Amino acid sequence: MCLDAVRPPLYVEQICFNLLSPSHEGAFVHEARQVRSMRAYLSTDFYARIARPPAELRGTRVISNPAGMTVLAWGVDRALTAVPALDRMIQDAFGICAYRDVSERDRHTYAQLLTMAAILTLCWAASIVPAYRLCRLWLAPPASMAVSLACVFNPATANFTPGKDPAQLLTVLLLLHLALRACVSNRRIAALAAGAVLAGSLTIGLIHVWIALIVIFATGWHAHRHGAGLRAWAVTCVAPAVGGFVAAAVLLWALTGWNIVHSTWAVAQRYPEIQRHLINGVWTLVGLPLFLLFAGPMLWGMVLAVRPQRSLPGGGGPVDAGDDAARLGRALLTCTAAVMVYTYFFANNNETPRLWIPFLAMLIISMSLTRDAFRTDAARHRRVLVVLIAAQIVVSALQWSMMDVREAEYRILPGPDGSPPRLWD
Repeated sequence: MCLDAVRPPLYVEQICFNLLSPSHEGAFVHEARQVRSMRAYLSTDFYARIARPPAELRGTRVISNPAGMTVLAWGVDRALTAVPALDRMIQDAFGICAYRDVSERDRHTYAQLLTMAAILTLCWAASIVPAYRLCRLWLAPPASMAVSLACVFNPATANFTPGKDPAQLLTVLLLLHLALRACVSNRRIAALAAGAVLAGSLTIGLIHVWIALIVIFATGWHAHRHGAGLRAWAVTCVAPAVGGFVAAAVLLWALTGWNIVHSTWAVAQRYPEIQRHLINGVWTLVGLPLFLLFAGPMLWGMVLAVRPQRSLPGGGGPVDAGDDAARLGRALLTCTAAVMVYTYFFANNNETPRLWIPFLAMLIISMSLTRDAFRTDAARHRRVLVVLIAAQIVVSALQWSMMDVREAEYRILPGPDGSPPRLWD
């Protein structure tokens, strides 16, 4: 009942529209319907598909992403087809059976869409676990909970959930947790797992390449200037991660025929060709303000109101550890900002609220390591955290309630003169 009071109008219809629209996640549903053999698709057909003009695919969503979401759409469709009882259970759960004038085929499609929406939403919600474990490497439990919640629940993620971009926070934050745990605690097994997670993550998004580069440069820079040195960093962190990546990539290729290195390179080469026309004009001026609008009060508060970590004198123990964490935070912040500047001017700057969701998490986490209110578990700082997280929740809920950032509402509602919905134009 409380959710009904704040959610946007026709919310379920918006979800179904976005999961059917060729310019949104529906592109993956349409693509999955072209798959006859998943092994053939992953090994050969995918490369032919992404070489096609965007007009033939009615959008660029498939062309600019790896095949992971297509695999998800295909898998959900096959599962519901193979188990009719599961299909009926989902239709009953979402009230699809109440639509008497809907064909059986359309009922199945709605069940597929809503199952995908549920899976994506669960992935998004589950991402708070690796976020919290990551923050606990340095922060006390109250600050860790505040930071992890802000990374996962903010205006950007709220407005684009369910969708691939908020859902992939699960893999982004898992990769970050394992990689930084390896560097902070000198754990080779964590670095090995981070490499394997990177290989798996590249099945759903190229953003993981940028996240991996940020971590590599930031931790290498930190190790060179303040840590045990580049040699120890390379042996403890980099070499095991490379081994984990190679092992996971070879296993994926052997089991499915999916050459993750080849597919990543193919999509990366195709991406600039289809996005070049978006990097110009008025979007260059409004892209950054749009991102700041959707960033949320936690980031705004860190920048404007929360005092940076003071320089503490040496003396061993927690003080030295605190300084080391702050230095690592500044290195992560610098590298993240550099990547954001590059992608803003030389990649796609017209959808920064959606595309920069992982970078927003990086900013919040790295800045928390450099702020007194997050590093010191004092009563006055807990009050600051309560105010910031309360503002984060309220502002995110209000933006979600009032905005339909993908214009689904505009397209599914009749016009003011009674004209039919615009739908796919």
